[in-house]
Amino acid sequence: MKVIIVTHGPLARAFVESAKLILGDTVDSYVDIIDFYPYDSMETIKEKIRFQIELLDKRENNVIVLTDLKGGTPFNAAVSLLQDYKFYLIAGINLPMLLEILLTSSEELDSKIIQKIVEIARENITVMYLG
Repeated sequence: MKVIIVTHGPLARAFVESAKLILGDTVDSYVDIIDFYPYDSMETIKEKIRFQIELLDKRENNVIVLTDLKGGTPFNAAVSLLQDYKFYLIAGINLPMLLEILLTSSEELDSKIIQKIVEIARENITVMYLG
């Protein structure tokens, strides 16, 4: 399995560094990061994602692209590639989501596993109020 994290600014790098604190340096073998900055165009970010996908074995179906914001440039660039490549796209990355993906890295991805990963990410969003 390969994970491509595409976010605004250095957020992708921060997720990877945090995951490495918990899971160790093996995270690097599963994850590629693409940072998006205001000077990058939609085409530039799209080509960076395309390049990472094409580095993979053409038979590989276990590719997940994670983005920070649904509707943001990284997400829109990835969506535009879904017609040409087979991969899962999940918007709204958080650390529990990334950790769950990395912990299930040996499994063949399917829609049930992806839904489980998204549910775990949602369950980790909690509001505590002492008022």
